[in-house]
Amino acid sequence: MRRNLLAGESGSLYLFALCGISILSNVFYYAMGNVGGAFAGISVSTWVNYAVTQVAIVLVVWLFSLWRRYDLPAVAKLRPMKDPRRYLLLLPVSVAAIVAFLPVSMLFQTFFGAIGYVGGISAGQISYDNVGVFFLSLFVLGVLPALGEELLMRGNVLPGLASRGAVFGVFISALLFSLMHANPLQTGYQFCFGAVLAILFMLSGSLVPCVAVHFLNNFFSLLMTAYIPEIDAAIASLGAYNWLTGTVSFVVGTLALVLLLYAYYRLGKPKDNGG
Repeated sequence: MRRNLLAGESGSLYLFALCGISILSNVFYYAMGNVGGAFAGISVSTWVNYAVTQVAIVLVVWLFSLWRRYDLPAVAKLRPMKDPRRYLLLLPVSVAAIVAFLPVSMLFQTFFGAIGYVGGISAGQISYDNVGVFFLSLFVLGVLPALGEELLMRGNVLPGLASRGAVFGVFISALLFSLMHANPLQTGYQFCFGAVLAILFMLSGSLVPCVAVHFLNNFFSLLMTAYIPEIDAAIASLGAYNWLTGTVSFVVGTLALVLLLYAYYRLGKPKDNGG
């Protein structure tokens, strides 16, 4: 079996995944037509749809690999990192990404808010009345997307796109990743974050760090939404200083990311024993 993908195949897989998500989501929507009510602030069908989306992604990727006859574990690099020290950098990378790209998210929210767009259903609409709801949200909105989306975007779409160059692969995969979420408010954040995940994948030759950093990003986002909602109010209270603090946050976070990714690269570089 083949151990590579072409750029055209990556594009086709991406489109098939979007179609698969739509088809399976609609099937479950009509199948649950008689199931009403809500749980923790959002409808039961919405909870199911979140999970079904990731199931559809995994199913489409698996079927596509059978159709195109390529080795899915080899292409997606489903293997641990060679240097275990790199795992120590994943948490700092996740934190630095949030510090750097949160101002980008705020910028997009300000822009779309100015033109009257308020967005759709989000994690902020969930009622975190007890810890059980938080852990359910963490599984449905944290664990499943980290597995499904990374398998698709970094594990399959990126390798094919990278056949036309590393920069092309990182840029286009990040763009497709941001568009896949269909949330204009988060487009800027998802693009930047997708680029970081793509770089991690190409530096490590493993999907594991991408899944881990994606999960950590989701975890911190849910944690702040559920238990530290005062953060949004504190940011809003800054008023005109928002732009200053946002700029500082972006610059400092980006510099930290560059340094961390360089350290990540150095840890994986073969040692030169000399003479």
